[in-house]
Amino acid sequence: MFNLLIDAVFERAAVAVWEDSTAAWPARKGKHVGQAVSLEWQAKRDELQVLLPKMEQALKKAGAGWGDIGKIVIVTGVGNFSATRISVTIANMLSLATGAEIYELKLDQEIPVEQLLKATQQGLEQRRVPGGKGLEKKWRSVKLARPVYRNEPVITPPRKTSRSNSNCPGPRS
Repeated sequence: MFNLLIDAVFERAAVAVWEDSTAAWPARKGKHVGQAVSLEWQAKRDELQVLLPKMEQALKKAGAGWGDIGKIVIVTGVGNFSATRISVTIANMLSLATGAEIYELKLDQEIPVEQLLKATQQGLEQRRVPGGKGLEKKWRSVKLARPVYRNEPVITPPRKTSRSNSNCPGPRS
């Protein structure tokens, strides 16, 4: 089984794939170190178009497929609203589709990918994220990950329209 790390809530985004037994860290961007592969890119608020292809690319480089994912680690925020929502939704969808365990990691600030990868790999082995910046308090196994937003989402309430003036098709009273 392979592990998948998704971190797409800050200025730079990253995905990583590694086999459970891999202990060779830190991974080099886009290179194999044992069975570990990581890809990092500058986030441009295009996660919906970019995230799944990057995950597929990392899986292929690691010699794995979607069905080989056993554990998913998702950084749940605190970050950009759309990026957080999209990455958490993708992680939850993959967990439900593959039966993979899901772990959420709440971060208040961006962490260099090499440090995050090493902490994540060790965390899955020890069931906690060791060392530095209070990460061990922000790591947990969940059934469904929940996004953590920097600010409360602003959701525009629907406009009130009368049905008689509406151009919508459908029955009228």
